[in-house]
Amino acid sequence: LTLRRSNPALSRRRFLTGRPVNGSDLPDIGWFRPDGAQMSDGDWNAGNGHVAFWLNGDLEETGKRGRRIKGETVFIVFNSAPDPVDWVLPEHRWGSRWCVLIDTAVPDAQATHGTVTVAASGTISLLAHSVVILGLA
Repeated sequence: LTLRRSNPALSRRRFLTGRPVNGSDLPDIGWFRPDGAQMSDGDWNAGNGHVAFWLNGDLEETGKRGRRIKGETVFIVFNSAPDPVDWVLPEHRWGSRWCVLIDTAVPDAQATHGTVTVAASGTISLLAHSVVILGLA
């Protein structure tokens, strides 16, 4: 809850489209496979229990007073499968370095917050039935 409250990117008021935002070539959201590639339409029917999304922190939203809202970009990986999975992070254009903010497989998530960093195209391991949230380092 603390992470969600502290990051406006996790509390969007607009529907995400997957289209580029703010004049960049990066979309508001991108969906990824375990090999680090973006998902295609056919990947949605694979049914392997793995999915990840990249959520752009560069919002095209304004607050009540008309100020632009700035959030933090995150990469969230879900493993609903009964087996562990190794996940390749997206290439450099999506973020050069990531730090683990939350890993639901770790008993004391606060103790590891921000201590594990992984470079773009690096690999993280997810235990069965777990979620890992990474932020730009």
